[in-house]
Amino acid sequence: MSMTQIAAALYQLQQLDLELERVAAEQQVVAKSLQGNARLQELRIEHNSAQQQLRSRLQAQKEAEWALEELTRRLGAQEQRLYSGMVSNPKELNALQQEIQHLRTQQGRQEDTRKCSPVLMPGSSAAMKLCAGRNRDVRSPKLSKIPVNGAG
Repeated sequence: MSMTQIAAALYQLQQLDLELERVAAEQQVVAKSLQGNARLQELRIEHNSAQQQLRSRLQAQKEAEWALEELTRRLGAQEQRLYSGMVSNPKELNALQQEIQHLRTQQGRQEDTRKCSPVLMPGSSAAMKLCAGRNRDVRSPKLSKIPVNGAG
């Protein structure tokens, strides 16, 4: 490498170093001006609060989904027991049908809760549409066709 090439490389390095210093100083000026900005601080606090609410709602949604899975599992087991023919005692069949109806009702409520509790903001039109059917009646057409106590 010749002296002029070395000098040119050093000059470029010096120019880059000066540019880096200028940008760093500019960044400090911007950071200082933003530190005193009350609106920015309010927005940061609001953002942190929204992030916390999001984490909380996501956890609640996960818990609701786990509860729904458990209800679905229990409902499936009870329906299998009902339709397997293993239960022949009319009182036990009636109790089993009531248990299944109860589980279906819980399942419907849990599904509605799951739909109404996600990350949607309360009062939003999407949340209201999803929650409109919250109190619907969850009845199985299968259960109404099963004779109880020999009546059919």
